Amino acid sequence: MQVHIIGDLHGYYDVYESLLIEHGIIDASLNWTANSDQLWLIGDILDRGGDAESCIALTMKLQQQASAAGGLVQCLLGNHELMFLAAKHFMGTPEIGEQVWNQWVKWGGQPHEMGNINDTQMAWLSSLPAMAQVGDLLLVHSDNLSYVSFGRSIDEVNRYFADLKDSTSVDKWNSTLRELSTRGAFNLSISGPRQAALMLKMYGGKTLVHGHTPISLSTDIRAEDVTQARTYANGICCNVDAGIYLGSPGFIKTFEMAI
Repeated sequence: MQVHIIGDLHGYYDVYESLLIEHGIIDASLNWTANSDQLWLIGDILDRGGDAESCIALTMKLQQQASAAGGLVQCLLGNHELMFLAAKHFMGTPEIGEQVWNQWVKWGGQPHEMGNINDTQMAWLSSLPAMAQVGDLLLVHSDNLSYVSFGRSIDEVNRYFADLKDSTSVDKWNSTLRELSTRGAFNLSISGPRQAALMLKMYGGKTLVHGHTPISLSTDIRAEDVTQARTYANGICCNVDAGIYLGSPGFIKTFEMAI
């Protein structure tokens, strides 16, 4: 079995479709052809590119088709999904709603998408997990230690975010967003590998796979030249954020898994 992982799409549907076809995960009619393989989106499917609706619609369609074929398609909750949900959640709330909305737009939110994304797609976004383990892979969106403050197990972390989405406390939403949005914790030469190892020890897995930080921002590689994942922190971290919104053509990272 193969596990295919795509980093932060940020609404660039054309890149998403092309990558899936190129790797034989879907056919030219946009139908699932990867049998029992798994496809994971690492989060931040929204904002910036302007066509998040199409990204979500295709992912939801492929979820159903993959499940019928014995495979799996899933997306993690990224900070941009959370900011989008906050803007929706507090819409219409005097003063607070405007502040949250403006913050979302500042982060790259596309106002037209708030109207284009229907209730079914909104419910799908609200149900996304924040963490997952697939074999020896620990999948998270952000390259930071904030998850340890949300829960001491994958189930606890996911439960925290499920509960947050019903919270009326803007302070709780904002503090969670601040924590989830920090970056670079595992990139430090000395403490980085140690912190990544702590995450793996707490939640499971041997390799921590994340997005959130475009590879070009932590290396001397230009965004347009980023065409593969970056393994670092003594080999235990794998960054899959190509930086598509910065000009990378994108890539899919594939892991071989024993069935």
